[in-house]
Amino acid sequence: MYTADDVVALIASGEYAQHRDAIAAQMAAKRGVHPKIAHSLSLTEAATYVSRTVRTIRRWVADGKLHGVVRIGQQVRIPQASLDAMVVQVTPSAR
Repeated sequence: MYTADDVVALIASGEYAQHRDAIAAQMAAKRGVHPKIAHSLSLTEAATYVSRTVRTIRRWVADGKLHGVVRIGQQVRIPQASLDAMVVQVTPSAR
């Protein structure tokens, strides 16, 4: 069973993608999580995942640069695929 600390550690180590489906299944089973947010990250998790600050992630959300963002009350959930696409756009290509 994955805890929040386990997920943050996996993100920091770059191994989150290997465990994503198992974590999403656990979340869905435990809380009845809607499939739309099963593969999403909190602001803090998203910032760690893309090696940016929470402030940068908030700005991307406010500017509409991240697609599929779900707000549940004050909580913001960001799809990992949206972050992956954004990082590809921002990161200069290798020469």
